[in-house]
Amino acid sequence: MKEGELKENFIEILKSEIILNVSKSIEEEFKRSPNPWMICFKGHIDPLQIYLLLAKKRGQISEDEYEKLDAKVENLKLKTEKLITEYPNKDNIPSNEIKNELLKEFNIFK
Repeated sequence: MKEGELKENFIEILKSEIILNVSKSIEEEFKRSPNPWMICFKGHIDPLQIYLLLAKKRGQISEDEYEKLDAKVENLKLKTEKLITEYPNKDNIPSNEIKNELLKEFNIFK
């Protein structure tokens, strides 16, 4: 490994930081920003996908595992885009049932 290269385990970062803290992070963003809840949620999907790609490039997951996990992320993106049209503004908040379902799907390792 060259000097200055990142040594992080991107899968561990996903599990212990990004996925673990997503609910709190979304709620904090929703409170402080003008964005609807669904847009706040959507903003957390790209980092999920980026860290997966970094893990694949670092050999921390196999190509097959990456494809399986990335397919889950892509499905979550499609579902999120559909829900954004149903909950387009800050006053139109998804039910707790929908939020919980999305947060459950955000944990792509389950």
